[in-house]
Order: sequence, then C-alpha cells, then structure tokens
Amino acid sequence: MPQANKLSEFDSTVIERDPGLRLQICEYPVNQRDEPNKLISHSALVDEGFNNWKRVNDGSKCVFLLYVGLVSSSHSHYVISHDNLKISSQYIEKVLNAQLKEEILKNRMRVKATIETIQVFALQGLGFRGHDESSTSLNQGNLIELLKFKARGNDALESIILKNAPQNAKYTSLKIQKEILHILANRVRNMIFDEVARGYFCILVDESRDKSKKKQMALYLRYVKNDGLLGARLFDIVGVENTSALTLKKEISNILFRFNLTIQNMRGQGYDGANNIRGE
Repeated sequence: MPQANKLSEFDSTVIERDPGLRLQICEYPVNQRDEPNKLISHSALVDEGFNNWKRVNDGSKCVFLLYVGLVSSSHSHYVISHDNLKISSQYIEKVLNAQLKEEILKNRMRVKATIETIQVFALQGLGFRGHDESSTSLNQGNLIELLKFKARGNDALESIILKNAPQNAKYTSLKIQKEILHILANRVRNMIFDEVARGYFCILVDESRDKSKKKQMALYLRYVKNDGLLGARLFDIVGVENTSALTLKKEISNILFRFNLTIQNMRGQGYDGANNIRGE
C-alpha cells in the first residue's frame, strides 16, 4: 500500500535531485511509462525532466533524435555555438586584437604618406596650406593635392586616406603638420650638432617679419665640419617681442643652451642689419 500511494502521488514534473532517492524505472506508472504518442520537448528535457524511456530505443523515432531535430533546430544551433566557442581564432579578444592591429597598420600608412609629403615641401620651401581646403574646392592646397596624387594607382593607400579616413585619424590637420615639422627640424638640428662635434663655431643672426607682421629672429651657424669643409646652416627661427640687444641675447642664449652648444666655443658673431647690437 505505501508503494501504491507513492505511485499514485507521483508527479512527473518533479525530479528528485538526489539520485539515490529517485524512483527506479520499473516504479514509474505504466500509463506514463508506455504512453506511445508522447514526444519529448525542450521543456521536458530542460524544465520538467524526462520519463518516456520506452521511446529511447525506437530507432529513427527515438525521442532524443526527435529532440535534436533538423539542422535549423534550436538544439543544432546550440551545438554549433558550443563548437564555435572551442575555436580559439574566434575568441573575442583575438578578434579585437586583429582589428586593432589592422587599424594600427592603416594609421601608420596615413602618417607615413603625410610625413613624406611634408618632407618634399620642407625641402623645396613650399607652402602647405590652401586657400580653400573644403571638399568642394578645385584646389585644396599643396598638401592635400599631393596626397591625392600619391594615392593615384595605389588602391591600398587611396582606400584609407583623406575622405576615406576616419574623421579623427586623417593626420592632415594644421596641428599634425606642425608636429611633424617640429620632429623633422629636431632631426636636422641633431645632424648639425653632430657636424659641429663640440668644436668652435660662429653665429649669424638676422631679424625679419613674417607675413603676419610678427618679428622673428633667425640663427645661423658657421663651423668647420668633420671633413674639414666649411658649413653654414640655418639652425633655428624664433618669434621675438622686439629686436633689442637684450631680447636677442636672451633668445640666442636659450637656443645654444637648449641644444648644448657651449658659448665658450663661439668664435665670432654677425648681425645682419641689427644696428642696436653693434659694438661690444
């Protein structure tokens, strides 16, 4: 009787989590155990449990096979997703790293194209900016027009620069141009410093105004190079408030100190048109 009561109160939706306390297969009610048309469903396996064991060995009608279903079934989708998780090349961090490396490569190509263009203009003493650099302009200025010319016939470069570049990674802004020029200028100064080789030198100073009427001071170095030939180089141009002797002396001293050129090794000074600095 206790066993009968136990079976009569059986609830197929409740599964005992302790295997030792679960009913044996022979103890399940016959009407549930032998029900011929009951098919397994997603909720039966996942939510309610499974008790239709007779259908397990029913060939192609096996309830587990029916649950797996076709390729488009949910089960097949989850199996494919699980298998994909085991493919290391598809890990999210590797995919992101691959994308990051690709962006780094594109950025380097953009910067390189801009640097090479600026080198040409700096060597030839040409201006960079254009009067109208808008996308509708027929002449966007030397820098952009030369970049366009470089990209012709180079699909890899054309696809990533100028209008095809991200708005925050064009590398053609005025700020970027000045930074590149500053780097190139420092490399030239380092080359000049190596030529001077901590030897004796003379300075030539000239003042002028730029197009905006701002006063500037240009400093030239004259020296004997390592090969014994005379060298004369434009070393630096700085803006000055005025061209008084005190101001010029201060700026000259700052330049020499900044580039480790010892004043004691100076053997001559020349000032073009600076009447206020003549004499001792």
